[in-house]
Order: sequence, then structure tokens, then C-alpha cells
Amino acid sequence: EKETDSKYTIKKIIGEKTEKKQKYYLVWWDKYKKYEATWEPKTELIKDLGKDSLDSLVKEFKESKK
Repeated sequence: EKETDSKYTIKKIIGEKTEKKQKYYLVWWDKYKKYEATWEPKTELIKDLGKDSLDSLVKEFKESKK
């Protein structure tokens, strides 16, 4: 689990999409229901988490789809 700020912790990434050349990830937040997941732009997640943390979450997501 990765800390973004004091309130929101990412449980895992459960989707990805690209719109207007911008990558988005569907983020399932800790302490929230799966249906409450939100689409977050990759650029913001990198700012909040750092690239390495985001990369490991994305890797987990991609491996879970296999």
C-alpha cells in the first residue's frame, strides 16, 4: 500500500485508459468500496507517489490481468 497524503491510500490500480494522449489509472482507494474507485491522471499519481511506487502498482495491475 502506498501513501499519497494523510487521507488517501491506494489499495491498488484496477484499470487504465488513455484519453487525449493522457494516461489515466483507475484507483481503488483503501477504506473505500471498489465501485468508488476514481480515474486519476498518471501525471498526478507520479507527483503524489513518485514514479517507482506508481510503476510497482501498475506492474501488479498488469500481472493480475494475465
